[in-house]
Amino acid sequence: MIIRNIAKFAMWLYSAVLYRVEVVGFDKYQKGPKLICSNHCNAMDPLMIGTRIPEYVRFIAKEELFKGIGKWFFTTMGGLPVARDGKGSDIRALKTSLTILRNKDPLLLFPEGGRNRTNKPGEAKAGIAMMAIKAQVPIQPISIEYTRKIFGKVKITFGDMIYLDEYYDKKLRSPDYQEIAQDVVNKIYGMMES
Repeated sequence: MIIRNIAKFAMWLYSAVLYRVEVVGFDKYQKGPKLICSNHCNAMDPLMIGTRIPEYVRFIAKEELFKGIGKWFFTTMGGLPVARDGKGSDIRALKTSLTILRNKDPLLLFPEGGRNRTNKPGEAKAGIAMMAIKAQVPIQPISIEYTRKIFGKVKITFGDMIYLDEYYDKKLRSPDYQEIAQDVVNKIYGMMES
């Protein structure tokens, strides 16, 4: 716990020195189990967002990052490795995510799956809607925008919580989850300035 807090503070300090970070709408953040969904445009996104949230936030990352000192660092910061080998990796990620959410921990995921360096929404992964509905947790949308240069501005915007309880007792199919997930992604990009 102490090491985690020191690592989190060190990353907060690092990002505060390199960037002018502006946080908007933090009053919309609610503590407790939730799926935190953000656009993903920079390798720093999980740490930039995670260090601005007072709770211990878990996130899933590709297992290649968990080598050498990366294993200690990402594990300390709340990361969980998932193999992206195409052989059941999505199922493993889903099971790991559901376990985290059912343990009442917040989980940060990027609903488009990978990085998107544009300010236009990409295709959402249906799994984020499935996770939130199966774990019966709300979604906290966050947008993050960079000016793309060192000492530039980073704007992190917290949106209104998205509650999906209307779907908890419904039998949904893949296209339904896809539509719900895409709506979340569209809301995230709708919070951006440009």
